[in-house]
Amino acid sequence: MERQNQAVVVECEEELYRYAPANNGASPLWCMGDTCLVRVGDDLFASGLETIPGAKPRNNCRWTLSRRATTGWELIRRDETGRTREPCPLVAFPDGRIFLSANPTLTPLDTCDGPAQPEILQFAAADPHAPPQRLLPPWSEPVTFNDHS
Repeated sequence: MERQNQAVVVECEEELYRYAPANNGASPLWCMGDTCLVRVGDDLFASGLETIPGAKPRNNCRWTLSRRATTGWELIRRDETGRTREPCPLVAFPDGRIFLSANPTLTPLDTCDGPAQPEILQFAAADPHAPPQRLLPPWSEPVTFNDHS
């Protein structure tokens, strides 16, 4: 298969969200090789990282999900109960399913580090405001995860 050279075109540059440093060793671009921006049809979605006011490091952040509207970026959802340390990558399927990979801590508030429970949250591009479906990967044997898993 022959590939044609195509020029890269920047359609716009704009602020998606502002980030307050969490001082936990991670940042919004900590997952450098992972996707935090996905497109489903004409809709563009982004996962973000929000520092929880007053929470102590290390698990002092929560994920956010935003969608690009005609008026700019709008926050669709944020994790209201879980705490994490690092950004949560996204993947989207052509059928409209959006998956967010999260790693919420299982530790008490203000505990520096400890066990975590990796999960996948499934959203629908057609109704991203609806609560996500929580998917827990099955493991063939007992495993332990932490804030770096």
